[in-house]
Amino acid sequence: QETEKKIIAFEKENNCTFQEMLDRVEYTVWDTISIEEYQDAKSDIIYEQRWNNLLNILKEKDCKMVQPVYKKELFSFEDAMTFFQECLNKGLEGIILKSKDGKWKDGKPNYQVKLKLEMDVDLEIVGFNYGTKGTKNEKVISSLICKSLDGILTAEPGGMDEKTMQEVTNSQEELLGKIVHVKCCGITQANGKYSLLHPRVGDQKFRDDKVVADTFQQIKDNEDMCKGLK
Repeated sequence: QETEKKIIAFEKENNCTFQEMLDRVEYTVWDTISIEEYQDAKSDIIYEQRWNNLLNILKEKDCKMVQPVYKKELFSFEDAMTFFQECLNKGLEGIILKSKDGKWKDGKPNYQVKLKLEMDVDLEIVGFNYGTKGTKNEKVISSLICKSLDGILTAEPGGMDEKTMQEVTNSQEELLGKIVHVKCCGITQANGKYSLLHPRVGDQKFRDDKVVADTFQQIKDNEDMCKGLK
């Protein structure tokens, strides 16, 4: 009954049926391995062959809701950086470089490299979040509530180690209104509100040398510079 209520509310909010929304779903795939390979946590089949196997499976099944990820062959570091910037400027998070003859394994092999944007932002602390109930961090602050100087952008950076979380928990009153160094992967927007992609407290942590947070325009200019637009 609870699920049915949620579906009805969903249909009313989006002015369409649940099935109509399901028909719009598109599943993007980028690799294929067998169940046995997954259980062994490795595959001896090179990536180029796995990719061709994937395309053959999709062609055979003719499933329109499943599509292969966009792939481009690159030949140099310059090619990779140019394509990386193109993807960022389209609003994508980044790219993954893969060796054509790389085998698959459960982990982070050195023949597969993730490229993503990383930028620094200084925000004002306006609140605190305790950890999720039932976890080891439920009694300590695990993330901060922050905003830009003009309040246009808000974010909740986490990523603090246990020592820092305890220090923040014990110093909430002193830290309120302070400037915190935040690392992120750029600006994100949802429902007309701006935030940061994957924000986390940076190495400089709490800035004693700065008393004013960045404005939204400063953060946007920083992002444009990192993307090569400025």
